[in-house]
Amino acid sequence: MKNTPVVWTPAGQVIYELQPKQVSCMAKTPLYGGSGRHIGYGGAAGGGKSLLARVVATMAALKWPGSTVGIFRRTYPELRENHIVPFRQEVGQHGLFNWKGVDNVAEWMNRSRTVFGYLQRDEDVYRYQGVEFDVLIFEEATHYSWFQISYLTQSRLRSSVSGSIPFALYPSNPGNIGHAWYRRLFIDRDFRAAEDPGEYTFIAARVEDNQILLDRDPGYLKRLESLPEPLRSQLRDGDWDAGTGMALEIRRDKHLVPKMESVPSHWQVWHSYDWGYNHPAVWCSFTADEDGNVYLVDSLHMRHRIDSEQAEAVVQHLRDNEIPYGVACPVHAGHDAWNEYKARLERAPTTAEVFASAGLNLVKANISRVSGLRNMREYLGSGRFRICDTPSNRQVFQCLESIPSDPDNPEDALKMDADEYGYGGDDSYDSVRYGLAARMQRTKEAPPPPLPEESYDVDYHTILKRHQGMMQSGRGF
Repeated sequence: MKNTPVVWTPAGQVIYELQPKQVSCMAKTPLYGGSGRHIGYGGAAGGGKSLLARVVATMAALKWPGSTVGIFRRTYPELRENHIVPFRQEVGQHGLFNWKGVDNVAEWMNRSRTVFGYLQRDEDVYRYQGVEFDVLIFEEATHYSWFQISYLTQSRLRSSVSGSIPFALYPSNPGNIGHAWYRRLFIDRDFRAAEDPGEYTFIAARVEDNQILLDRDPGYLKRLESLPEPLRSQLRDGDWDAGTGMALEIRRDKHLVPKMESVPSHWQVWHSYDWGYNHPAVWCSFTADEDGNVYLVDSLHMRHRIDSEQAEAVVQHLRDNEIPYGVACPVHAGHDAWNEYKARLERAPTTAEVFASAGLNLVKANISRVSGLRNMREYLGSGRFRICDTPSNRQVFQCLESIPSDPDNPEDALKMDADEYGYGGDDSYDSVRYGLAARMQRTKEAPPPPLPEESYDVDYHTILKRHQGMMQSGRGF
């Protein structure tokens, strides 16, 4: 197979040659006249993501003199091994830049700069607060939080020189902390108001698209085939529906079911509630069928509302959707709903008291994180927990599929806070965890249909025979 050279030195020497799928991705960038401003690439492992990242960085530095490109990995060791060392070997021999090791910056002879950075924690983004990036490259993009991505692309991505057209490249595989936002943008194409669908594109690539790797390492494909699930489906096939490999293994084809038009009158109903003000408050409504299958009927996400406004919104939501509530339908809530607040030396009502005045019966939830996660895994693994497909429940689903395990305690989920816009965070996860830990009793069998009205003309022997039959069946008279 003949590769296509795409980057030359000013003297005409070839720096990089790309394979067809990598060339297809390059064609989507403004460097080659493409309209992509946010370009996803990869999916499966072995598609040539890292090399493509360095090619884009090099091409931008040469084509837009004076521009600045940022290429990121999660940690410095990953950055060094995957990019700094290969880049200096591949490009450094041509004498096109000076290496500033203290800052991990390549300063090109045409005044361009390539910044090699890492984003291990959310606050790491502030180290680049004063930099204007013409191009941002987030290699293994699902390793980053939505806060990191949104902060850098919304505040630091801009044209710094005449002729440059800012864009971002997101090479990645499924899984990890950014699985949900990456899938939303590039796979599901579920855009929010400020996001222009025309600016987003995704180029799927698999190991079969990287013949150089297969020739160099024939056993690589076999090793991918032997990975345990869900890693095999993610890395071998680039399957974004496979379990995220994090705290929970949840699939749309297994756990997302059609919306429930109405809850059968004899099914048990209960609710859960995770309080919040700046970060979202999440209300979930559950029911269970006769076989013990639990359904998340619907949910409600609220932000920047005081307790009384939340209670009013919940009641209206339940009435609109004909979901039962009241004393017979307990609400399993986080314990902060019972915190006491004092103002002017007077005891202010707790959240639980405010909700009780609206007819919502809050009880203290089982808030154990480890046993709660174990319980959720049991429900999901057995298929006994199902999420009805409503707009709000899709937010819950996205939260559940994006929750990573705590690296310090794999038996717990990582605590995650929502960003300044209320996105992300683990509030939906906590609310579902409370609801599934409620240990509600299994719904009883449906009651028998009512008996027909008796006629007063029935004789004594008929009434006696009917009475004896009812006693034998255990239904009484």
